[in-house]
Amino acid sequence: MKPITYLFLIFTLFVTACGSDDEQINQLTSADLQYDDDNFSAPILPSGTHIAAARFTPTQLGQYVGQNLTEVLFYLQEVPASCILTIREEGTDSSPGTTLYTADISSSVGPNGWNQHTITLPIPISESDLWICIEVVHQGDTRSVGCDPGPAQANGDWLLSDTSLNDWETLRNYTDQEVNINWNIRGRVN
Repeated sequence: MKPITYLFLIFTLFVTACGSDDEQINQLTSADLQYDDDNFSAPILPSGTHIAAARFTPTQLGQYVGQNLTEVLFYLQEVPASCILTIREEGTDSSPGTTLYTADISSSVGPNGWNQHTITLPIPISESDLWICIEVVHQGDTRSVGCDPGPAQANGDWLLSDTSLNDWETLRNYTDQEVNINWNIRGRVN
């Protein structure tokens, strides 16, 4: 074989291998319910307890009525002191209702990547809101729950922080419009 043929073969193998990695990542992180794009970073949140959430309304859930929420995917940059997943039902336009599912996943999460949790009792999808919430406890300023580069979509950046007097608000509001992102929180439906 001529040297140019070797170079073409090596280039073809390299491009094919890269495409396969991208496909595997997309299959791992693909979801039915999401507002975010690929992970970009994670906002710094101070010491304390914070709940990052994505609210899915009947508009987003309509095509899945009769199916179940079976898995949650979320990105962590740094592992917090504690991590709890909760799924909550419809409450008001600015706060979730009753908890439908909770799991302490502190011992099973990892940093700088996607984490996934299979829901042990799948949550039926109905014509009401579902809130997917990741509660983290920080012992100092920490970049835990990941985000995309934005801009934020309605319901993609909810936050409840013990520093905000127990009122749910968007991260945009919490940061005086300085941080405009969507949380890397996703749900799979079957």
